Amino acid sequence: MKINNICEYKGLKIGKPVTAQATDEELEQALNDILSQNVEEVEKEEAAVNGDIAYIDFEGFLDGVPFEGGKGENYGLALGSGTFIPGFEEQLVGHKKGEDVEVNVTFPENYHSEDLAGKPVIFKCKIHAIKEKKVPELNDDFARKFELNNVEEVKQVLKEQIFIQKSNKDLNEYLTKVWDKLCEGSDIELVDEDLEDKINQMISYYENSMAQYGMTLDQFLEMSQKTKEAFKEEIKPEAVKTKKIDVIFSQIVEKEGFEVSEEDIQKELNAMKAYYGLEDADVEKIKNENLDNVKKEILKTKVSTFLLKNND
Repeated sequence: MKINNICEYKGLKIGKPVTAQATDEELEQALNDILSQNVEEVEKEEAAVNGDIAYIDFEGFLDGVPFEGGKGENYGLALGSGTFIPGFEEQLVGHKKGEDVEVNVTFPENYHSEDLAGKPVIFKCKIHAIKEKKVPELNDDFARKFELNNVEEVKQVLKEQIFIQKSNKDLNEYLTKVWDKLCEGSDIELVDEDLEDKINQMISYYENSMAQYGMTLDQFLEMSQKTKEAFKEEIKPEAVKTKKIDVIFSQIVEKEGFEVSEEDIQKELNAMKAYYGLEDADVEKIKNENLDNVKKEILKTKVSTFLLKNND
């Protein structure tokens, strides 16, 4: 790597955002969201309709033989959600608590299990309960569940949260523009060896992301008909940009003399403890095992604050 020039990082005329207050539409959406998040399930004796939740035991049979992965107990299935095989949920509509129902469906042709793809099967189901969703009423009683006095206080809190979210979004977009400008204006020569670690970090990130969906990166690449080398080339431009940001970041830290004090570390750990509800033992473990990452986050905050303050 060769650093020929680092762009002037103060006095950039990019245009700081002015965050708007919450609109009526945004507030209404936030109110609907909070009501939806606090929906109650109320058991009913009437027949199930779309939108209800059916709590069922089920077992699937192919040619009269139970198949692997086709069994569940007391599963809460939201009717109309499309969670199960097409046609399954519809056959539970109209049935009541205590009924036994045989559901006849055919697995899709592209189903991931070759043994079941395109095959007609029978699911024997036992309905334990039918529950309907009850959206709470927006009133002062609802407000008191959140230790607020009335609906107006709920609205005020939501307005403040919306403004904070919009402000954070605006600031992140602004900082992205600043870093883009600094990368474009800096002359940093990188070779493949400089990017190897960064590309490997990005690959690890993708591997962890895929794992959350029960898939490996190799499986994803096979589905996408890409080789790992082709994938590395695809993410290389982002790796180049990220590496340049790392270099510029380090230069700013050095030139401006930013340091991380013990007080900074303790403040950060206290903030993490409060935000995530950590125990003292958890905080101590972070301090012992991840102190370098804590310091990096503190420096990121200091540099970001500096760039916001010294650019327009």
